[in-house]
Amino acid sequence: MSTEWTPFRLDLAVSDAREAAPRVPEGFYLVECQGCDNATRNKDTGTVATRFNYRIVQGPDAYPNAGLGGRLRKSTNLYVPGRDRSHWPFTLALTNLGRADIVTMFENASEAQQMMNTEAGTNNVLANVSAQVKGRRCVAQVADLRGAANPVSVIENTFPEERWVELKKSGVYPTGNGPVAYSPNQPTANVAGGQQSAPAQQGGSLFDDI
Repeated sequence: MSTEWTPFRLDLAVSDAREAAPRVPEGFYLVECQGCDNATRNKDTGTVATRFNYRIVQGPDAYPNAGLGGRLRKSTNLYVPGRDRSHWPFTLALTNLGRADIVTMFENASEAQQMMNTEAGTNNVLANVSAQVKGRRCVAQVADLRGAANPVSVIENTFPEERWVELKKSGVYPTGNGPVAYSPNQPTANVAGGQQSAPAQQGGSLFDDI
């Protein structure tokens, strides 16, 4: 036994007992959103992101019961320094969850309302978004995270729920192939199935009309 010992703090907390992501075969899965997390900032790059949490509702036709109830997560950029409109993954996530009306609300908001000036303010916006997308479904393209000693399943792309009938029959696409998820220059369609929110007013809450 080593004679050297480094003291450490065993500050256990129940909140640290996070559920691990399941390992499932690569393919397309029907998932239900459990909401999104507070913003995190990478101290090295300055990138600000949130994370959407999903539960597997149904597997593809080849293995329909794979990972049922398992939790998958997808990190989604909100801001990347030096990159114009780097928040498009956030737009994609909302649109594919059937909440293009939230995207339209941001688009019609004032420039002052669009500014995320503080961490607390940003997290308040994300808490509202989380409440609005919880329970919404979409299709997730799941693949193995390469390069890890023990590969884990991750969400590479998401697609609108109405594509499930088509995609659940699909085989596995090699990484980099398959349906095109989103183009930053492509107009965003409203797939919410309802009326879009009215333009936000100067100084009001972005979420007053949702």
